[in-house]
Amino acid sequence: MTAPLTMPSPSGAALPFITPALPGLGGFLKEEPGCFVVEEMPLYPPSGEGPHLYLTLRRAGLTTRQMAEDLSRRYNVPAGEIGYAGLKDKWARVTQTFSLPLSLSGDEARALAADAPWEIISLGRHKNKLKVGHLLGNRFAIVISAPTGAFEQALAIAEALKKSGAPNYFGEQRFGKDGDNMLAGLKFLKSGRRGKSWRDKFLLSSLQSFIYNHYLASRLTGGLFARVLTGDICKKHDTGGLFASENGELETARFLAGELSHTGPIFGGKMMKPRDEAAELEMSVLKELDLTEEEIGRAGSGDRRVNRLLLPDLAVSRGDRGFAFSFSLPKGAYATSVMREFMKRP
Repeated sequence: MTAPLTMPSPSGAALPFITPALPGLGGFLKEEPGCFVVEEMPLYPPSGEGPHLYLTLRRAGLTTRQMAEDLSRRYNVPAGEIGYAGLKDKWARVTQTFSLPLSLSGDEARALAADAPWEIISLGRHKNKLKVGHLLGNRFAIVISAPTGAFEQALAIAEALKKSGAPNYFGEQRFGKDGDNMLAGLKFLKSGRRGKSWRDKFLLSSLQSFIYNHYLASRLTGGLFARVLTGDICKKHDTGGLFASENGELETARFLAGELSHTGPIFGGKMMKPRDEAAELEMSVLKELDLTEEEIGRAGSGDRRVNRLLLPDLAVSRGDRGFAFSFSLPKGAYATSVMREFMKRP
């Protein structure tokens, strides 16, 4: 059995690895922003026409919300009218697009950003505001500084991950120091209140993420990561379509071929539910955590999250500071969840 919900460990280093037999490299992440580079992969390019100015910016040392606040002041636009596709790391060099309802020309926009602590990479116009989720994914270029393991170990882990994929855990940064966000979300949920403010919803989301990590950890430790269960909600990698598995053995063959992956629960009132043995597994996780479907239904609408990250473009090389890694991930996935397989340390 995994740790009880009052303990924060399933959100961090205690989560099981998919490559436990391969020694870790140790080392450190984010020695400086240039050691953790993130570039958005947009869902669509700006069309060239419309009321919204799309600014693709490069920044470091600023959160996405701090960027939105700076854009709000600089361009005199209410912060709520500024759009972006997702949150990004603060301690990274990030290329990210924001939308603003502005009629400024490109030269005017650049002039107002002349003294900004970030730089404009490109501008365009589009008909709609960017919203969270308007994103294909992100590309990463990451350096593990001062590794203690050999380069051959990095190559071995990379080869294993290309074959198996990586568990799609939520990253530690989602849970706060010592798991405080998740514990606050649990307290809020047990109070019976509905989340209304941004902070309420964030804390409840942290709890949902914790439960998902707990579920995925249970699947790994139970030897069920490389299997599709009858009743599993699966996602097709080519179309993104979701369906319930009717034949676990047949769908396992498609899983091993990389055609599809099973998904896990982001529990909520409107979440697509599995059947049969897959449903039993998900309900057993709630039971272990002393939560009911009715309680967790108050956390939000819910969703399904793909359990496996495919890494066909994963590459490893030697760098000046250590070992360099490059790969792309779909939206919502955490690069730190891939890097922990290499480092085998917090």
